[in-house]
Amino acid sequence: MTKEEQGKLRSNIEKIEAYIKAEIIPRLNGTRVSVDFGDMKTYVGTPHREREYHLSVSPNGVSGWTGNLGLTMLPEDDGPIAFRRSFCFPDAGVALLRNWPDIKKTLLNHIKDVEETNVLLDDFTV
Repeated sequence: MTKEEQGKLRSNIEKIEAYIKAEIIPRLNGTRVSVDFGDMKTYVGTPHREREYHLSVSPNGVSGWTGNLGLTMLPEDDGPIAFRRSFCFPDAGVALLRNWPDIKKTLLNHIKDVEETNVLLDDFTV
C-alpha cells in the first residue's frame, strides 16, 4: 500500500471510529456488542474456525482482535508494533472497510433491540 493509500485508510478508520463513538456508544445503555467479520480462519492451537476479525463496542470504547492479537482502531503511537496492532494495518483495515455496511447494520440492530427492550420495560402493563 502506498503512503497515500495508507493515509486514506487511516482517514476512513477515523470516520468509522467517530461514527461509533457518536452514534452507537451513547445508545448502548450499558450493553456491549461484538461483530465478527472477514474470511473464515482455522486456528490450530485449539482447532476451531471463526471469522478472522472481531470488532467490540462497549460503553468504554471500541476495539477489536484477530486470533489472539488485540487491535485498536488507530495506532497508539508511531511505532511499527502499534501500527500492526490497529485497524490501520492494511489487511485489517481493508477488511473493516469492505465489511462496514454489514458491521454497521449489526450495530444498529443491536441498538434497536436495546431501545425496544427499554420501551417494553418502561411501558409494560399487566
